[in-house]
Amino acid sequence: MNQLTRESFFAVPAPKVERIEIPELGGHVWLKPMSAGDRDRFEAEHATAKQRDFRARLAVASVCDEAGSLLFGAADVPQLSKLPASALEPIVRTAVRINALTDDDIEELEKNS
Repeated sequence: MNQLTRESFFAVPAPKVERIEIPELGGHVWLKPMSAGDRDRFEAEHATAKQRDFRARLAVASVCDEAGSLLFGAADVPQLSKLPASALEPIVRTAVRINALTDDDIEELEKNS
């Protein structure tokens, strides 16, 4: 394995977005992986919100257009939380995978949700 340099860290291309189908809503969306800073903000905002609405918050942090621009903001969490869980589940499963969230991470974030 090669030794990484400072330059090699910053030369990493932007992560690719992933298209997923949402059968419950009759279409598809794109998801993008969170950067380290995005994940820190997601975890901090989730903790500040008293650990509520995990699925909706994860959708806000991950659902984007094909170019990678997020579709939702924090103000959309209440409305997203009203969707059927089955509509958000494909988003959650994919976001967990592409962001390498472990079972322990999810348990901690969902605590008291």
